[in-house]
Amino acid sequence: MRLTGAVAAFALVGGSCDSSGSEMLAPGPGTLIVLIASTGTPDLDGYRLTVDDGEPIPVDWNDQVEIPGLAAGSHTVELTGLDDPCVLNGPPARSVNIPGNGIVYSHFVVTCGWPCYYEYPYCVRLGGHHAPALRP
Repeated sequence: MRLTGAVAAFALVGGSCDSSGSEMLAPGPGTLIVLIASTGTPDLDGYRLTVDDGEPIPVDWNDQVEIPGLAAGSHTVELTGLDDPCVLNGPPARSVNIPGNGIVYSHFVVTCGWPCYYEYPYCVRLGGHHAPALRP
């Protein structure tokens, strides 16, 4: 069978035809997989992940979350709930484009750790905790 014109282009982006081959069907929903990677002192209560202003999903500080059933098109994924001293690398809200019948990965990188004030031979952290310091 040879595909031509719009039918060929539609097939390349994930469309399909009904059983008679005469009616084009829209691509099915896609899946978003979000990876969260954190370093430093763990944020024990984790974070919250939101897709398109939906209900927040609780996530661990190192986690992988699969969100199936998203309509093809643009979606916003946001990571919130970071406690001090955690800092997100990049913006908390990201735009992702979900292809029909496809999978898209998005990732968030978080660094957690108190600021360090150099006082040889210790690194004095907020709250009075001490740890060995390396001078820059």
